[in-house]
Formats: sequence, structure tokens, C-alpha cells
Amino acid sequence: MRVARSSGLDGLGGMRRTECLAAMLGAEALSRGLGHVEVWRPLLAVSKTRLIRTLEAAALTWLEDPSNENRAFERVRLRDLADSFVNRGQMHYARREFDQAISDFNRAIRFDPGFALAFGNRANAWSMKKDYQRAIADYSRAISLDKDFPSAYTGRGLVYEELGDLARARKDY
Repeated sequence: MRVARSSGLDGLGGMRRTECLAAMLGAEALSRGLGHVEVWRPLLAVSKTRLIRTLEAAALTWLEDPSNENRAFERVRLRDLADSFVNRGQMHYARREFDQAISDFNRAIRFDPGFALAFGNRANAWSMKKDYQRAIADYSRAISLDKDFPSAYTGRGLVYEELGDLARARKDY
């Protein structure tokens, strides 16, 4: 998306944890005397699922950015495509067509590299193919994206158990 808009190498880096408002808004920020203001994003590494669960547990309300659901934005359309590939991959998986499932999960991940479910599902398919190292890598990636993903912990635990690593299996269970 960013390459298509000629944003250069800086545009490929994604959202930064801290950024000067002048870098974001340019001359407008400077003309309004806001060039020195920094924007902090301390929760970028926390999954949306975890944020929502934390807010719900604390009985707090939150605001959703309506642009995250607006199909006029390319990022929303790409996430929808990722969902479609995961759904189709799950159908292949249910039919025991693991190579086709993996192919669809790969496509979903290409469209949304932060899609924990796609990594978890691909890990399940790798596990069924007895490619345990890839399964562990994908379960671990899913967990890193969403710490509250119980089936990824369980799946990884099952793989560790299959490999005879009962200590790691117990930690995941």
C-alpha cells in the first residue's frame, strides 16, 4: 500500500512508538506552534483482543476508530481478504487438504501479517503434516501476536508432547 503511494522507505516502517507531530503534519504543525509536540503510542505491541479484554475486565468503555471498518480504505479491504483466505483455509483443513489450507493461510498472512488466527491455523496444518518445527514457530508467532490465544498454547503444547518435551508441553497447558 505504502509503496504504491510512493511513501519511500520511511513509509514502509509502519507506525512508530513515538513521533514528532511536525513529522506527521509538516508545516501545519509548525505554523500552529506544535512542532515540538511528540505523539506516544505505548500500546502498539498489545493485541486488540488483549486491550478489549483488559478494558472489559475493568468495566471501562473505549472508542473505536470508524476508519478501521470503512471499506473506502485499502487496509480494511486487505483485512477482509485475509479473513476470506482464513475461512477458505479452514474449509481445506476440515477436508484434510493441508497443503491447500497452508497456501490460503499464507495468503492471509501476506495481507495481514499481524493476523494471529492465520498463524494459529497454519500451525495446526503443519502439525497435521507432522512438520513440528514449523508448527511450533507458527504457534509461537500467534502467541506473540495475541497472548490470550488459548488454542495456540494448547496446540504448541500438543506438539511439544509429541516431540517428547513434556516440560515445555506442561508450561503451555
